[in-house]
Amino acid sequence: PKTVTVQLAPQASAPGQAFFFKMTRPGGVTPCFTLAIFAPDQATAKQWAEAQNGGYSAAPVTEAEYYGGC
Repeated sequence: PKTVTVQLAPQASAPGQAFFFKMTRPGGVTPCFTLAIFAPDQATAKQWAEAQNGGYSAAPVTEAEYYGGC
């Protein structure tokens, strides 16, 4: 398994933080991967994660789970 980090920076005036996701495909089809996104809120981060990775669903995970991979 590999860990891929993508960081999308909001406008400089917008607050943000890192959100961590496990990205999977329907039916558990491999590969899966973990993803970190910097966003103003978790809902926006989830939307960006799924928009950037068509066909994958983003499930929130902890930072430790993110570093643990799939």
